[in-house]
Amino acid sequence: MRGSYIGVRARLQHGGARSPSPGQRLSIYSAEDLALVAVELNNRPRRTLDWQAPAERFAKLVATVE
Repeated sequence: MRGSYIGVRARLQHGGARSPSPGQRLSIYSAEDLALVAVELNNRPRRTLDWQAPAERFAKLVATVE
């Protein structure tokens, strides 16, 4: 789990997205900053999801419930 977290943070930082540092208060970030980080995280394919993005997997799951 820790390796995954570190990898995500590194990709965000090198990709130019601002992400909160561990232990840092989120109140210093605007809603737009946090939304951009959320979009980046939720649309990046993950090996643990068979190379689907979390948003894609969630959308498929919700579609099966309806």
